[in-house]
Amino acid sequence: MTMEDFCVYYEEMDICCESPNFVDGDLESQWICSQAEDRWEEGKSAGGSDRKTNEFWTNPQYRLRLKENKGGINVLLSLLQKPDEEHRRKVQFHQMGFFIYKVPPEAPGGRLPSSLFKGASPVCVSRFAATRELIESHSLQAGEYLIIPYTYKPNMTASFIITTYSKEPVKMVRGHQ
Repeated sequence: MTMEDFCVYYEEMDICCESPNFVDGDLESQWICSQAEDRWEEGKSAGGSDRKTNEFWTNPQYRLRLKENKGGINVLLSLLQKPDEEHRRKVQFHQMGFFIYKVPPEAPGGRLPSSLFKGASPVCVSRFAATRELIESHSLQAGEYLIIPYTYKPNMTASFIITTYSKEPVKMVRGHQ
C-alpha cells in the first residue's frame, strides 16, 4: 500500500508492543515497568477532578521516586480502565486523567493530605478523555512525585491499572487510605 493510500484510508494508527524501548531511539537502555491495580469507589476513593475540594484527595495516590534524569523523556505513564466483566460488551468508559505533583521534602510517608498542596501547582496534568487508556510520556527531574489518577466526575466507580515505565528502577508506592 502506498503512503498516499494509507493516509486516505486511515486517520490514526496504534502500535502495540510490550515495552517502550524504541521511544527515544536509545536502544542500549531498557525501560523498567512498575504496575498496580486499583479502583475508584463511590463515597470512598472517587474524588473527581476538582482539586479545590476535599474529596479530590480521596482519589488513589501513588508515589514515584526518580534518582536522576539524564535528559529527555524518562517516564512513560499509562492509566487503563478495566471493563466490568459482566458488561464487557456494553462498557462505557469514564472520563479520566491524572495529575503529577512534586512531593515537598517535609512531606510525611504514606497518604498525603490536601493541606500539603494548597496553592501548589501540579508539574504535569494529563489530558482527560472517556477512553480505555491514556498514555503519556514525561521528562521529570530527580525527586519524589505523587501521581493522582482521577475520574472527571466524583463518585464514579471503576477499576484501573496504572503502569509506569522508567529507565531506572522506580519505587511506586500507593498511599494508604
